[in-house]
Amino acid sequence: MVKGRLQRMSAILGLFRALLIAVSIIIIALLIYVLTMEKIKSIATLKLMGASNWVIVRLILEQSLVITVAAFVFAYGLVALTYDRFPRTLVLIPEETIITFAVIFAGGLVASLLGIVQALRTPPSLALGG
Repeated sequence: MVKGRLQRMSAILGLFRALLIAVSIIIIALLIYVLTMEKIKSIATLKLMGASNWVIVRLILEQSLVITVAAFVFAYGLVALTYDRFPRTLVLIPEETIITFAVIFAGGLVASLLGIVQALRTPPSLALGG
């Protein structure tokens, strides 16, 4: 009976973690897309000056990964500072933390794809007001 309750609670916590990760990746994707759209004229100017697509992709990827890592570090620091105030005991297993970081990091890579596609579709003539 106890094993069944623990499995159910573990499944609920796993679902909760999966939902939080999905929402985090969606928020990062929207943020990267908006930041890319704000810089679309600058991207067009880079293309007009002859910058390769790899340079533009690298800039967007770096921005996405910095935001992703900063968000994870902030969240982990917040949990580390407040975990003893929760009504239930929280156990922070290093393996799960590393796996969560890897999933979030990969999600940050995937989240940047929307901004990268939009940046690569930008015509250089947009820099000239076209």
